[in-house]
Amino acid sequence: MTNKVAMIGLDACDVELVRQWSAEGKLPTFKKLIEQSKNVKISSSCEVLQGSIWPSFFTAKNPAEHGMYYMLQMANGTHNIKRVKASDLKYAPFWSALSSAKKCLIIDVPKLGLARSSNNVQVVEWAAMDRYSSFSTYPSALANDIKKKFGYHLLSKDHAEPVSAQDFEQLVKTLIDDIHKKTLLNIELNKQHAPDFLLTVYGETHLAGHLLWCRNSLGESDDPSSALLSVYQAIDKSLAILLDSLDKDCNILVFSGHGMMDDNYPRQLMAPILSKMGLLTTAKTNNMGTANKMRSRLHSAFLWRAVKQWTNQNVLPNWVQQKLWIHNLQKNIDFKNSKAWVLPTDLQGFIRINLSGREPQGNVSAAEYDVLLNKIESCLLALKNADTGEPIVEKVFKIRKLYSQSPYTDLLPDLSVLWCNKPVKRIDSPTLGEIQVPPLTTCRSGNHRPEGFCFASGPNINPVDFPMAMDITDIGPWVMALLADNKSSAPCSGK
Repeated sequence: MTNKVAMIGLDACDVELVRQWSAEGKLPTFKKLIEQSKNVKISSSCEVLQGSIWPSFFTAKNPAEHGMYYMLQMANGTHNIKRVKASDLKYAPFWSALSSAKKCLIIDVPKLGLARSSNNVQVVEWAAMDRYSSFSTYPSALANDIKKKFGYHLLSKDHAEPVSAQDFEQLVKTLIDDIHKKTLLNIELNKQHAPDFLLTVYGETHLAGHLLWCRNSLGESDDPSSALLSVYQAIDKSLAILLDSLDKDCNILVFSGHGMMDDNYPRQLMAPILSKMGLLTTAKTNNMGTANKMRSRLHSAFLWRAVKQWTNQNVLPNWVQQKLWIHNLQKNIDFKNSKAWVLPTDLQGFIRINLSGREPQGNVSAAEYDVLLNKIESCLLALKNADTGEPIVEKVFKIRKLYSQSPYTDLLPDLSVLWCNKPVKRIDSPTLGEIQVPPLTTCRSGNHRPEGFCFASGPNINPVDFPMAMDITDIGPWVMALLADNKSSAPCSGK
């Protein structure tokens, strides 16, 4: 037997689609994996803090231990929002504890920075979703080799989101081509370096899930999932090629920490709700006395604003545009007079309490803290869809309670709201009255489903000892056990 392990991550690959299309014969490699591997349901912190998935996996820690939950987070001690970097992570990845005799090959793990180690070969962000660092490698010369042989990947550079049928067609074609390139890169590096531990992640499923979930809106296809199916079929073919290239006695895990589904999460509601509760005060609200004076200036300022907007969007570099956008995210909040405000998110609702002793202008005492959390929770859980009578909030998570005794809880929101993922136009509240839902401007038709999966097989994986479900933070310790000896191993029970 061997203690070699190959992990193939499929970022945000949806298990429901995989099972459906496998059963229909459209994904033969996945069908084989489902039938011949141990199928494990993966749970995680996705429904609480969606952006914490990958750091929780590779540190084997919860979000309040590694401190990373979203690409935009507050800088503690300030009211500023900052773009999170891989270097902000509070823990090293689990495989850093391996002995120097164990060779590791790590390719495109999302949100993971470069770690220079004599026993590691690493590729960072050549093809990883989201930007937490930049394309780099160890050894450094490997970066030039990759650029010469494989060029750039769609995910390694800025790309425009599709708006036309031609844009979508080009996106699908590029994703399929880049999946093939990624597979060739995986095979070549694995052959060159013969690692004991291979971990590579395909990010194409993540981007495709966000942008290709509903394609019938443009009318070019009767099947809204046809474009997404093409990407999954490309992954399926690449899996067959990659798996065939691995040592026959290698332990193999094909996994994803979360999936995708249609996006009806009403995350744009959070600020209006806090405002109606009297907890969030904006500069606009505070300055109503000057409103008439401001109106008289609007006409003369219109042309200047138009010129400024055009310059920002068409002249300034992308990094400058992003910096200006981040700077403006919370500029209208009156922190002195607000008891709570909304933190950036693209799925849940994140609420930060203006806690005295923690925030620069904190006005909620420690004695008031739990009372205020309970008040917000009760209000949110009572919200109903005015057209159906159904609730619009599925769960409310109190972060300090959920992650008690963890060192970095104060880096996280105080409340996380998991919305019911159903369309809603009007909301009824027993305390706030009717709330109109503001429009959500996004071209993403898909967003995250909390459920993940793992298909595990190999000589050291005993299906009898293997649980049906596990937490994503348990995968790392179990892989370490597989790499440490030749005995049959089973993962820890879920947390």
